[in-house]
Amino acid sequence: METEHINFKEAIEYIANLYGIALPKIERKKEVKKEEIDELELIYKINEESCKFFEKNIFEFFGKPGLDYAIKRGLTKKDIKKFRIGFAIDDFSMLLNYLKSLNFNENIIEKSGVIAKNSKGNYYDKFRNRLMFPVLDKKGKVIAFTGRILDDGMPKYMNSPETKIYIKGNTLFNFYFAKDAIYRQNSAILVEGNMDALSLFICGVENVVAPMGTGITENQIKELWKSTDNIFVCLDGDSAGQKASKRLAKLVLPLISIGKNINFVFLPIDIDPDDFIRKYGKNEFDNLIKKSSSLSDYLWDIELQELDIKENDIIIPERKAELEKNIFKLVDSMKDIKLKSHFEQFYRNKLWKFGNHFQNNKKNSPIRSEIKNINIDVDLVEKKEKKICALLIKFPNLCKMLYDDYNIDIFDTIFLNDRCNLIISIIQDYLNSSNNEKNIEKLLVKNGLNDYINDSSIIFNNSYGRITEIKGLKILNILLLEKKVMLLEFDLKEASSVGDIAKTNKLSEELKKLRIKIDSLLTEFDFI
Repeated sequence: METEHINFKEAIEYIANLYGIALPKIERKKEVKKEEIDELELIYKINEESCKFFEKNIFEFFGKPGLDYAIKRGLTKKDIKKFRIGFAIDDFSMLLNYLKSLNFNENIIEKSGVIAKNSKGNYYDKFRNRLMFPVLDKKGKVIAFTGRILDDGMPKYMNSPETKIYIKGNTLFNFYFAKDAIYRQNSAILVEGNMDALSLFICGVENVVAPMGTGITENQIKELWKSTDNIFVCLDGDSAGQKASKRLAKLVLPLISIGKNINFVFLPIDIDPDDFIRKYGKNEFDNLIKKSSSLSDYLWDIELQELDIKENDIIIPERKAELEKNIFKLVDSMKDIKLKSHFEQFYRNKLWKFGNHFQNNKKNSPIRSEIKNINIDVDLVEKKEKKICALLIKFPNLCKMLYDDYNIDIFDTIFLNDRCNLIISIIQDYLNSSNNEKNIEKLLVKNGLNDYINDSSIIFNNSYGRITEIKGLKILNILLLEKKVMLLEFDLKEASSVGDIAKTNKLSEELKKLRIKIDSLLTEFDFI
């Protein structure tokens, strides 16, 4: 209870679920008829007898093809016996006749899923010429089968149909054998196929399970999270496996909560877990697990891939906006509010860093040249820009804070002053470096910007008083808004001079709103 931070009742339910122990229910349930109970018991018995039948077959002379195939796939006789693997002979009635000899009637045998009825109303064995894997519930009872064809026939794998004791979407293959290791290691590895699970288990990776021939379901994930906090998804390295991983990453978003994790393991192209563990061994597989991607990182990679964007690309605002829209649409499906807020912050940080690569031709852009050529007090605007740079030299992290709090990307801002453009690029390089070991002042000196180190004091000797980082963020926002006001004032004069009434009214309204916003920000300094 102390380890899991749960109460006594929750601990009892946890252990009971882990080991498949049925607990009595306090609430009243609808009475189950004796006939229904009897039918369920018969279905369990038929599955158990069918399993024994298949187990016996594989070691008979007519079961040699199945035994040879199992050994070829790396299974030993000891493995075959442990996992109760058997063989279904290529015969339409051998199992049916055997079960009938045990006094089971055809109707109840059909309900167990091991036989079917053809269009003429005749019963026949469903599984023929197949290596048979029994599917066990949490208690170790046989509830279904998976059969692997030995030749090139189709389907390659055949599963039992759903029955009263078997629901595919709720069942995990190998959970009965894996549950102890899952509990011990507090982690589960989810692979795609039965042989993947068995191969990993035999090679020492015992906390491994697989879905039942269908896409991984919400219920299967929920079941695993009842037994462990950590799931590692390791699907095949082919396109189908990659597609399934992407689907699962989006599927779990509404299910995940604080304390629960799901990571994604990536295999080489066209390699499945069975191939990998037999070729490279357990140590290399363990290394893959260590290198796995978290859900948050994997979702980011998925969106970049779907938009055909590389991590170091310089992207236009439209593409960045599309990326932002897509990633936050995914996050919006999360139900855990606190975890959701951390995902949002994580992606805001990613978006802020992403695509912010200073372009050398920025200071000579046509827009900038046009601004410098118009009839505007350039000196006054550049004075604002120098204050902005001085503030950022003192507090480089304001670039990120400005993006987080006001959604303003300083690296998308055009400066009239060429040296300010260079300073912004230096600050950007400083922030993007992995270790930030270089002193920002040394970088300025290296680029001949010594005077800006001294001039940076101008922002700290004014009516704002002592500057802190929090206060600096407000000041930075004000300076940027004041610069915008200056440029809009020129646009307003131009529109008025040519008689463009509509534009004049629009700009006047925008200027009014900006001045109100600046005044509001200025009043906040009494409370900082």
